[in-house]
Amino acid sequence: MTLFASRNPADFDNGAGTCGTATTSNKKSCNPLILAQTTTGSAILGDGTIDGRGGSLLTSGANAGRRTWWDVAYQNKISGLHQQNPRLVQVTGGSAFTLYRITLQNSPNFHVVTDGVAGVVAWNIKVLAPSFAYSVSGYACPSGTTPDQKTPATCFTPDTVKNTDGFDPAQSRNVLLAYSYISTGDDHVAIKARASPGSKNLMFAHNHFYYGHGMSIGSETNAGISNVAIIDLTMDGGDSPNGNGLRIKSSRLLKYLPRTSSAREG
Repeated sequence: MTLFASRNPADFDNGAGTCGTATTSNKKSCNPLILAQTTTGSAILGDGTIDGRGGSLLTSGANAGRRTWWDVAYQNKISGLHQQNPRLVQVTGGSAFTLYRITLQNSPNFHVVTDGVAGVVAWNIKVLAPSFAYSVSGYACPSGTTPDQKTPATCFTPDTVKNTDGFDPAQSRNVLLAYSYISTGDDHVAIKARASPGSKNLMFAHNHFYYGHGMSIGSETNAGISNVAIIDLTMDGGDSPNGNGLRIKSSRLLKYLPRTSSAREG
């Protein structure tokens, strides 16, 4: 069974009226497809698929019939604008959230984000973007079909489905991602900690990562990330020009020293 997301940006708009467009403002204007807010003991369980239809043409608004969600996302790269695309699953606050034996694919934006959650288990999940509904074998799209060459695009590769992170725990603690499979156009995992109390006690065990940007820490790390364990991670994304293994992303730390005879500016 597959749950398909709407292609109508108005169904996601949070009142700003700009969901489904690319804007000069980076203020988010789209609600997620699925929101679990301050819940306890909630879960999304398989077997089934949640499909964001990121490569399908939008049906309303300024880009109706003109762009897909992923075409809108690609405007970040070619025009320096901010995509207004919905996430697939957003978990905000609460505790004891579970994802089990579910496939999440083709999200217009991030696939799974937990924000300020105490206790997250994601076990035997699959994340994929793009699926073969929007691509071809080996991601060998014909020339002139991808977002960097055509709008609307008719074929996508992982490198042209921007900001489709797989699993992003942020400001969360006691997190487990295990026995899962991720292939996507951005970070497989991105641990974030932009606000107190940060992120801690995170275990990533027996996972398989394919196309994507790796097992990432950051880039928002200012509130602190601690107690991270990565065990038995298989990386098989060597055909990706942007592929990474373990990646730590953070702003440069500058330390200013007083001017003394033994200290220099740096």
